[in-house]
Amino acid sequence: MQRDTFSVDEPEGPRWNIALELLADGRPVRCMGLGLTLARGILGHPVLPGSALTCALQTRHNSSSLTAEQAEAEIDNAEAGVTEIRERSPGFARLVSGRPIVYELLDDYGMGAVRLAFKDRSGFHFQGLG
Repeated sequence: MQRDTFSVDEPEGPRWNIALELLADGRPVRCMGLGLTLARGILGHPVLPGSALTCALQTRHNSSSLTAEQAEAEIDNAEAGVTEIRERSPGFARLVSGRPIVYELLDDYGMGAVRLAFKDRSGFHFQGLG
């Protein structure tokens, strides 16, 4: 997960409005424990139409013993979080409307991150550490 991420606890209020502006510009934001990013535009242009929203989250489990079932449950929780953000923030709902969402379960060990599982339009994919 990116270190230069703008963080906000709840999807409302003045800080959330700033987060939405940053997200629309392709900058990463963090809300309710979820890292949200839209693909950047080219040479400072706005986010490309139809670009995917990436929702990244840190696993709560030991990555070396993570099971596919645990990973899928964590991604399901992230989906519920994105749904809640949509319901609480009409601006976010408009921004992500019609965009595909890619959910990534990561193990961020401080020097980088390893993707353990992801979910996209094609379904859930478990990678684990192997």
